[in-house]
Amino acid sequence: SHYGSEDPEDVSAVKEMYKIIGLEKTWETFEMESINGIRKALIELRQMENMEPASIVLEEFLDQIAKRKK
Repeated sequence: SHYGSEDPEDVSAVKEMYKIIGLEKTWETFEMESINGIRKALIELRQMENMEPASIVLEEFLDQIAKRKK
């Protein structure tokens, strides 16, 4: 089995399988839908009394982690 191995050939085999099954596109779609949902929730939070500072901090944090590459 290639999965979980650090051997470069195994890593390449796993990445190739991910490409074949379209995992990257599936992940990108999931990530964008999740980010959009969180941003919508932050807009609603901002409209609550005394919650604007918290929503700003959370939005800045979201901007830092959204679409990051490991």
